[in-house]
Amino acid sequence: MGIKKNNGSKKELSTGEQKILDTIQQDIVQRYFEPAIGTGGFEILSTLRYDPSFTNIFPEQHYQHQGSLQNGQETVKISEIDARLQTIDYNDNNLFAVPEGSSSSNFEEYIDGIDDNSSTSDISLMSLMNECMKTQDSSSPEASLQGSTLSDEDLYPIFYQRFLLLGEHFKRLNLSLEFFKWGFQVPIDLLLENLIQAIPDHHEVENVQEKMRLLMDVRNCYKMRILIYDSGKMRVEAHPIPLPSPSASLNTPAFSSTQYFIYNILGGFVPNSPSSWDVFVDTEPTKISPFTTFKTTYRQPYSAARQRMMQLAEKHGTNKKCEILVYNDTFQLMEGSITSVAIIRYKDDDPAQFRFITPALASGCLCGTMRRYLLKKGLIDEHPIDVRDLCDGEQVILLNGVMGCVKGTIRQSYRKPT
Repeated sequence: MGIKKNNGSKKELSTGEQKILDTIQQDIVQRYFEPAIGTGGFEILSTLRYDPSFTNIFPEQHYQHQGSLQNGQETVKISEIDARLQTIDYNDNNLFAVPEGSSSSNFEEYIDGIDDNSSTSDISLMSLMNECMKTQDSSSPEASLQGSTLSDEDLYPIFYQRFLLLGEHFKRLNLSLEFFKWGFQVPIDLLLENLIQAIPDHHEVENVQEKMRLLMDVRNCYKMRILIYDSGKMRVEAHPIPLPSPSASLNTPAFSSTQYFIYNILGGFVPNSPSSWDVFVDTEPTKISPFTTFKTTYRQPYSAARQRMMQLAEKHGTNKKCEILVYNDTFQLMEGSITSVAIIRYKDDDPAQFRFITPALASGCLCGTMRRYLLKKGLIDEHPIDVRDLCDGEQVILLNGVMGCVKGTIRQSYRKPT
């Protein structure tokens, strides 16, 4: 039988196919995209932490740390940390490590490896759910050099590491741009330089290399907010965040950036660390959409959930930081309104055996950068979580790209509507 040639006529959809198309148009496009466009559009968003202590331990930190040790204020010994934290190599898969046999040290060559086009030309929400993003690490290497002694090639890698999980954010931003079909990509070098220029300290300095040298000795931390517009414009905001208090929990005089990273970013996994957040389970489900999977400024579902959280917090009279856990129409836990979430599950026949699990992307949750980092490091696993199985008083770990990981306690679990 010969090959039947296409005569160029448009194939008519069957009744069933047309029904599916109409359902997608009405239930997906009109429900989720048009409300965003109707409010003036939306921007693709990413928020991350800028923290100089990821690369440098400053003299005042050494002094404060030693004072804490001398005063006998240790609360947790380093040996008591979960073994998985101890075995993490924070320098592995370092984006800026010079390949063996290479004499090159150019920043442009380093970044070639992450600015790839490995994603398909037509990314669907389902394909994202089926396969997690392949991204680079942002580790916390040791660095004690002064800005005046560093070359330009040395400065870029250091500042790349000062932005928490910048490689993860870079990949997610470009994946989001491709999903929404905005027709452009953000280069890593442009993203990094815009972040550096947005730091308020030494704002008068226009040359990025000079500014990096001046910032080497500045310890201030910031929440960086990246906004990408469909026009191709990028805006970066920097909002000050408090400096972490000196760690009084390390039973060793050797205070390093890796230990700083463990206690201030992965602190929720440290035994005996306090529960600092009150957590509530939402009273209404949240619809899955591209705006729950991708981080954008269209946050109406989360804003509504946070309004309900305020009412629950007032009812319980809490004075702690609060979060609300949202779930989808099938009672699958998705995430918090501003965080990803992990819960502890114990082995039935051996309570000493446990693991931390987080909802899978198929739940409709955000493809969070800290969530992805912890999955890659083996600290958490993906598994469906029925929100009705959560209990009052249960501890959870809340995580995002600014505060890292903290412990929270569920104050009100799921309540069946009456």
